[in-house]
Amino acid sequence: NEVRGDEILKWAKVLNLPADQLALRNVDVTFLLEPNHLNVADRYFRAVFNSLKYFGLWYGQYPYDTMTIVDVPRHSATCCMEYPTFITVGTYFWPAEYGLSPEGVTVHEFGHQFWYGLVGNNEFEEAWLDEGFNTYSDGKVIDEAYPFHCGYNYFFGMPVPAYSWLSVDPPSFPFAGVGGVPVGSLFSCVQFPMRTAGRDFYLNNVKDDDLVRNGWQYLNGASYGLNSYTRVGLTLRTLESYLGEDVMARVMRTFHQRWRYRHPDTRDFIAVVNEVSGRDMSWFFQQFFYGSNMVDYTVSDISSTPLEGKVGLYDEGGKKVLYAEKSAEEAFNKSKDKRYRSTVTVRRLGEAIAPVDVAVQFQNGETVREQWDGQYRWIKYVYDKSSEVKSAEVDPEHKLTLDSNFTNNSYATREDNRGAAKWYVRWVFWLENLFFAASFFS
Repeated sequence: NEVRGDEILKWAKVLNLPADQLALRNVDVTFLLEPNHLNVADRYFRAVFNSLKYFGLWYGQYPYDTMTIVDVPRHSATCCMEYPTFITVGTYFWPAEYGLSPEGVTVHEFGHQFWYGLVGNNEFEEAWLDEGFNTYSDGKVIDEAYPFHCGYNYFFGMPVPAYSWLSVDPPSFPFAGVGGVPVGSLFSCVQFPMRTAGRDFYLNNVKDDDLVRNGWQYLNGASYGLNSYTRVGLTLRTLESYLGEDVMARVMRTFHQRWRYRHPDTRDFIAVVNEVSGRDMSWFFQQFFYGSNMVDYTVSDISSTPLEGKVGLYDEGGKKVLYAEKSAEEAFNKSKDKRYRSTVTVRRLGEAIAPVDVAVQFQNGETVREQWDGQYRWIKYVYDKSSEVKSAEVDPEHKLTLDSNFTNNSYATREDNRGAAKWYVRWVFWLENLFFAASFFS
């Protein structure tokens, strides 16, 4: 892919560099393809060209004259490996039109030319420094080059746009070895943002280990995989949210350029983050790199009470004056200048601690933004205003991609059934799919 002038200017501005420092070089790319994969040759080439472009613009040009890619047979043990100027990849014989095969594996394996090939690391001790950085980086490339992609299920090798919520096992005879029949959003494109890719895997295994450990010290293979790949991608996306995308881009380029052809460790990356951002982010690394606690913030309650004025017995000018509650209520109802005392309670349910924003919306359309350090277990915000609180949301931008439960982040004072109706319709459709799948075997 040719790099356009406006793309160079865009990233030069983001990275705060002269445009000539983003110049790339010509590279001879050679593909060795399986004969039955000739139909995806163009997709393979575009994936490599996009990788050369974005990795080069972001971290510095690919320094070699050649790149060789071998498309190996499906299920081959030689698939999906990286070596300097040489990678092995693979795909289906019937790749989905809007899927990420062969693009995903190609971008990832090429990325290792930069993360381990150019910036080295001791993978035995800190595997996250190449696999994790590469997971984060290839996700960013996918965001830029392939913003529209879908999840697919495969039926006898045929791709069907779908997302499986459950899998029904077919009868053992004559379908032994076929596998389960997926049931879910079939025949519709379900998009999966790369920013939160792998959250289910993360939530199921995060308590097993800290992210930064020697490779042989993880609990098991699943924990090694999580803390080398998926968790790092999610954690670096969270760091990006706190620093800002432009600052994070400068952090990554500075780290790569400073340590190209050398072997940094975790402490070197932390130092670059603090230096480039101008902030002490030690709290972040302590919580999310050197810890295994889960993070979960919630808006637990909202209340609004009318400020009706005096109620009770008061001493006024030496006389006892009784203000009845009913009279105060009637006066409030007649008043054109009503005021309410509203209280919003935000709680930290998880053990991990991070600063969070809180957005509070009032019935009159006013919005108030609060910032909470998240240290204690809860905080209450109290407002005396002419309008009641309508809703509140903690972490409204979802900076914490590591949050274990997004559904409890918001709270509304009045029910809105539109979401429930949407899910009800989907659930009915899933049931129809289930019966449809069952009828196949009747």
